[in-house]
Amino acid sequence: MTPKTQRTAIAMACVTLMMGAAWLGACAPAASQAPPGAGEVEQVQADAPVLRVSFIASFRSSHALGQAQALEGAGRHDEAQALAAVALREDAALHGLCFDRFTLGGAEIVLSVCAPLSLEDSFVTQRRWLQHLGTTPGIIYVERNMVARHEDEAEAVPL
Repeated sequence: MTPKTQRTAIAMACVTLMMGAAWLGACAPAASQAPPGAGEVEQVQADAPVLRVSFIASFRSSHALGQAQALEGAGRHDEAQALAAVALREDAALHGLCFDRFTLGGAEIVLSVCAPLSLEDSFVTQRRWLQHLGTTPGIIYVERNMVARHEDEAEAVPL
């Protein structure tokens, strides 16, 4: 199994566990649709739990985000961030995603869905973006970004 295949399998296993069997059946029809853009996601009510959905991706050097990763790896952080912001604005396949950060040494880039989502919307949106990004040219691999928080910091939102 290649590293890309292994990462994809692990990411999909995590997604499946989080969503549960009921969610998989409910989300299947929506998975064939294009991911929502930043303006298409309804605003979450102020009293509802808000989640950020993010992804870790690695891009080929021929892609603008791959070039941003290379700049970050070379220690040119400000240039890398500026290029990432421009690339996300100009690439129609990535509309609705925002730059979050680079991983250590620019090995990967963390992208998040720009709009905050309710718990219910986050599962569908996550699945749709994972499928969409998995078929986007220039991406070597993509997986769901899992954020670990200390128990004292964690909100009472079941995942």
